[in-house]
Amino acid sequence: GAAVIAHVAECHHLDVDSSTPGIRNIVVATIDVCTRVVPRTEHSLDCAHQLFLRIGREVLTDLGLVLSLELHTNEIAQSEGATGTKWVNYWLHNEFLVVAKPKASASSDGSSASGEAEAAKMSKSSGNFLRLQSLIDKGFSPLDYRFFLLGGHYRKQLYFSFDAMESAKNARMALVNRVAKLVKQAGGNIGEKDYAKGQAASLEGLSSSAAELLTKFREDLENDLGTPAALSRVQKAVKDSSLSPSEALELVGRMDSVLGLGLLKSAKEALQAQAASLSSASSSAAAAGSAVSHEGDSEAAEIDALVAARVQAKKDKNFAEADRIRDELTARGIVVTDTPNGPVWERKK
Repeated sequence: GAAVIAHVAECHHLDVDSSTPGIRNIVVATIDVCTRVVPRTEHSLDCAHQLFLRIGREVLTDLGLVLSLELHTNEIAQSEGATGTKWVNYWLHNEFLVVAKPKASASSDGSSASGEAEAAKMSKSSGNFLRLQSLIDKGFSPLDYRFFLLGGHYRKQLYFSFDAMESAKNARMALVNRVAKLVKQAGGNIGEKDYAKGQAASLEGLSSSAAELLTKFREDLENDLGTPAALSRVQKAVKDSSLSPSEALELVGRMDSVLGLGLLKSAKEALQAQAASLSSASSSAAAAGSAVSHEGDSEAAEIDALVAARVQAKKDKNFAEADRIRDELTARGIVVTDTPNGPVWERKK
């Protein structure tokens, strides 16, 4: 009765009133299942009660594969005993995240002698337990980890390694840079939107190409939450030359309202960082070239900007762009000399 309820609530630090409608039925179901199934009922009660408080009675639950039998049997008995109605419509059981062993302990091809992948389920006892802070400390953004997870299907084991994280980080940043380019082409006035229910999926006002991409994106998600395929639709949207920059960004915003990668926000931050870096490079170039007077040169400001852009391109290791700018300057009769204090330019005499 009330004493049992109070005990279970105290164990799990729950603020539970024994007079709450249905709570007595949950405890009765707990005791009944405890004697016949498995002794995980207090944890089940905790989960069920928190879901009731935070979400409501009819929910979609995504829990680990290891919980698919014992714990969920308890939760169903408890919750449906309390409400008298079906509780969860869909159970999604994600597979394990397994951690690859360091390369030093693996063979040259990344496999063990038996040919199996050198990886193990993450656990504290094995010493390979990682927290999100562990990734942040190594220079990764939490969004890099989200991108990594979205690249795998929840029904398949996902192999974690820092090499895989580096690949996810680079892929995400490449996508962000493509979005940033679109933002720049669209005039930089593209903002993030909060979509009402169903609004992001609406095809009204979209071109046929955009509507097709959005439809396939939705179909990918409706096909057992196919996030890898859905993520590929975002990549296609930013590369589709048949879309205007504004419409491509509209698609990115709608798709990202589901994926949660913060692409538009990250793109704007990247553009701001580029502008700050370009300004700094321009100041350095101006200081370095102070000994060469460009007074009276009507093109001086434009050439300063080109020289600064070449500096930035070299910093970004975009050597093709740096060479293109150099060739343009050469064609205009500008000689650029790289010095320890920065580039100095002058016109050919």
